[in-house]
Amino acid sequence: MQPENAEGIIRLDGLQKSYGELVAVKDLSLDINRGEIFGFLGPNGAGKTTTINMICGLLKKDAGEIYINGISLGSDYQKCKKWMGLCPQEIVIWESLTCLEQLEFTARLYDVPRAVARKRSLELLGIFGLDEKKH
Repeated sequence: MQPENAEGIIRLDGLQKSYGELVAVKDLSLDINRGEIFGFLGPNGAGKTTTINMICGLLKKDAGEIYINGISLGSDYQKCKKWMGLCPQEIVIWESLTCLEQLEFTARLYDVPRAVARKRSLELLGIFGLDEKKH
């Protein structure tokens, strides 16, 4: 576990990922501090998406450590994922789900209880003027 007085809200320590002989991410270490705006820039194939997917727990790392808020992603993924959000490269909308179902499904990914997810989803649809689109 990272020391509690550490500044890094996200800390990568020696992160690595390979696909066979292709090394996608090699020994990446960095700290992203609370309040910083941070982005990965580079050409196609540089490992940007691979790194983000490892940070979010969507892709298993080969080596290294990932800390979110001082907690190792590998030791307590459920706690870490509550502090994360991801805007994917591709739009993720399931055509077979209604607006309400999409919101409830996403809430369930974050272990929000069903009743709370339903209530908050309905509130959000109202806030954004989408009441008529919920079904």
